Amino acid sequence: MVDARQPFGLPADSLLHIACSSYSGSTLLGLLLSRHPLLAATSQLTDLALAARSPDAMPCTCGAPVFACPQWQAVAATLVAQPRLDASAAREVLAALPLQPAVPAALSGPVERTLAKLALAIDQPCAFKVLTPMSPSLEALQRSAHTWLQVAAGVRAVTGRDIVVDASKNAALPTLLARLAPSAFRCVWLVRDGRAVMLSRMRRRGESAQLAARNWARHSLGLLWLRAGLPTHRVFALKYEDLCADPAIQLTDLQRFLGVPVRDLIAPLDKRSPHLVGGNPMRYDLDSRSIAPDDRWQRELSKDDLRIFARIAGPVQAALGYPIA
Repeated sequence: MVDARQPFGLPADSLLHIACSSYSGSTLLGLLLSRHPLLAATSQLTDLALAARSPDAMPCTCGAPVFACPQWQAVAATLVAQPRLDASAAREVLAALPLQPAVPAALSGPVERTLAKLALAIDQPCAFKVLTPMSPSLEALQRSAHTWLQVAAGVRAVTGRDIVVDASKNAALPTLLARLAPSAFRCVWLVRDGRAVMLSRMRRRGESAQLAARNWARHSLGLLWLRAGLPTHRVFALKYEDLCADPAIQLTDLQRFLGVPVRDLIAPLDKRSPHLVGGNPMRYDLDSRSIAPDDRWQRELSKDDLRIFARIAGPVQAALGYPIA
């Protein structure tokens, strides 16, 4: 079992996790942060194994399959302590990474999930020792987080940058990272108006208004729970709308929070230099290089859609500091 206090040999303040729901602007934020010479943006490390298995569906932003990308090949080599790997060997290493833990449905009932949440909520090593044998999902999550930290250490070694920036969409991951590497971990708590996320889920995933509102509310409740369980001095709160409205101020404040020299990160987006895995498809759109808010929900959601959202997700929307109507 993973020791909940094991530092993994990572330097203090070397991890920045962007905790957010899907379609909340994490890809944009990662692209902006990647302009800083001390920050290595990755987008979603938990998608690395999937990208290695499905290269056509999810290439690196450099245009190559991740196992043929020089950066990810080098990271794969660090994971098996080899000086270098060819594309075939790198694909084998990356595709086998347990970064998205799978728990059989028969073992993921409400009691087992409650035990996992309880262990994550209690900031004591004994909670892991006592509850892990009763919670297969917690054991799988710990293996995933351990692997994530190994990959992050590889990214740091290969890029020579001090802080690894990631936005993997796993609500339990940041809590585990904070437990496993407490001195290295910091978090951007990124939120967006739920109505905008609702529209994105309807457009991109074909979800009904009810399902999109319900999924956003469920994930956002997890984010609220996450923030409550993290040390306040390790969390930087950011709204997508504020980032788009005044990126200079928000990014300056974020750099100060990270303790890195403040740089101007507002030049046109460079989508080829950072090696991102997963995230919004906008990372491949080389012609779109400006920072502009996506406010299509104001025009495209019907009155019925808005009523459904208010009924299902209104309280969560209000808790995040957004108007319901």
